[in-house]
Amino acid sequence: MTTPAPHTPINFVKGGASLFFSARCVQLLAKAGYLPDDFGTYAQVQKRNKSAKDKVQTWQDARAQALEDGVPPDQVDDHLRRQHAEERDRRIEAGASEADVDRQMQADGQPVPPSQHERFLAECQSGAAKSSSS
Repeated sequence: MTTPAPHTPINFVKGGASLFFSARCVQLLAKAGYLPDDFGTYAQVQKRNKSAKDKVQTWQDARAQALEDGVPPDQVDDHLRRQHAEERDRRIEAGASEADVDRQMQADGQPVPPSQHERFLAECQSGAAKSSSS
């Protein structure tokens, strides 16, 4: 068994090198949890990962607040998803673009459920490979 390195788990390449990946390589990367867009300069990847980290952290903070507010632990994620759906619907009814509403909510500090891929990216470049149950 090896210990994970305290930096990005793979070498990231610049200049659209992911366009040169074979279809089989892309399949294997996807199986490992990567997408071709995950490749770029260190700064590009760090920016993408920071966005995922921020989204996951906002969700975790909202979970902690919901628990403090008395929401039962087994209902926290459903409670937050319901709140997200209601706020999303409210913003769309008020004229927000459906395509942009989650990005706008995240920019406003509203919790938006992170995808599995965003949870994965949030752990990249952190030195800690851990799974999240939320």
